[in-house]
Amino acid sequence: MNRTLVTVSTGVVGLVAGAVVTYFALSGQAEWCAMSKHHCIVVTVDAANTIDVETDPLGKKGSGHRIRWIIPADQPFSFPSNGIVFATPGEFNCPPPNPPPSTPNMIQCDDPNGTPGSYKYTVTVTSNANPASSPQPVDPRIVNN
Repeated sequence: MNRTLVTVSTGVVGLVAGAVVTYFALSGQAEWCAMSKHHCIVVTVDAANTIDVETDPLGKKGSGHRIRWIIPADQPFSFPSNGIVFATPGEFNCPPPNPPPSTPNMIQCDDPNGTPGSYKYTVTVTSNANPASSPQPVDPRIVNN
């Protein structure tokens, strides 16, 4: 009886600890996304193997904005080194390594100037299980007003 109780207690403690770590990881990202001039765009792949970009177009105003594209942890995809590529270079700064090796499900770019205009970019993701079955890239926009 005591061994069963210890095993169950250890399992519950492990489950709670895992939930706490997950909560703080997610809340840290949510906190970053809620900051002024910070934008988070969730990128998912649906059952038809099509990329969906949560915010298209992203509208913003002014300079000094930071944008993160995030693939949720439950998606079996990651960003390759060309995960976010702007059609017109120069306005957005996406410093390498992007994505960072430690977080292949996130890319961050800065828009220091905020020059008015519509900026097309390409989103590419790679299947973690079978790169040959990766979805076709999509071309959303960011609109600076």
